[in-house]
Formats: sequence, C-alpha cells, structure tokens
Amino acid sequence: MPKSITKPLTEAQTQAKIIKRMTDDGWFVVKLIQTNKNGIPDLVAHKEGKTLYVEVKALNGRVSPLQAHRIEELTKAGIPSFIVRTETEIHDIIANCEGGEQLSPPRREGGQQGMEGPIF
Repeated sequence: MPKSITKPLTEAQTQAKIIKRMTDDGWFVVKLIQTNKNGIPDLVAHKEGKTLYVEVKALNGRVSPLQAHRIEELTKAGIPSFIVRTETEIHDIIANCEGGEQLSPPRREGGQQGMEGPIF
C-alpha cells in the first residue's frame, strides 16, 4: 500500500489556523488587507494590553525586502513582530507572551529564529 504524502499547507490555510488558534486563546486578531503602509504584516493581535504583528508565510514562502523592513521598523519601535510559517511557531510566541516573558522569535529547526532566517 503506498504511503500517503501530505502536502504542505498553503499560506492561506496556515493563516486561517493561526487566526483560529490565537482567537481560541483569547487574542483579538485583525487581518490587515489594505493599509497606508505597504509591506505591513498580515495580522495584528491584541490581548490584555499586549500587541503583536504576524507576517504569515507558507513553508517555502518568501519575505519581500519591504516586508522585512516593516518588521524591523515595528520591532525597533518596541512592537513585537514575527514571521510565522507554522502553527507551532505561533504556539511558542503565545506561550512566551502569556508567560509574561519578553517576546522573541521562536527557534526553528537548525537553531534559526523566526526573524533571523526568513527565505527572501
């Protein structure tokens, strides 16, 4: 019997899972469709006085230079901002945030952090 091959989730599927996960955990999540700033991350989430931005990418998705620049701008302004490719990564971010710890990008396989190893 042939093994079933699981296709990677699309960016839209990953985003839907992340929105559901965060909403289920009590976050107020807004999907940003059109803003006055091109390259702004896909999602902004609020919970208990905390705000974070999330750029969702498929596993093989590429972050544009403008998106990377916007995330850097937000981070320098003190607003936690992340590139997330899996539901597991958002789980780690939520756990850090709800634990009262300083938010930092989750570690990926190979030791890379979410913001330090995006595929451009």
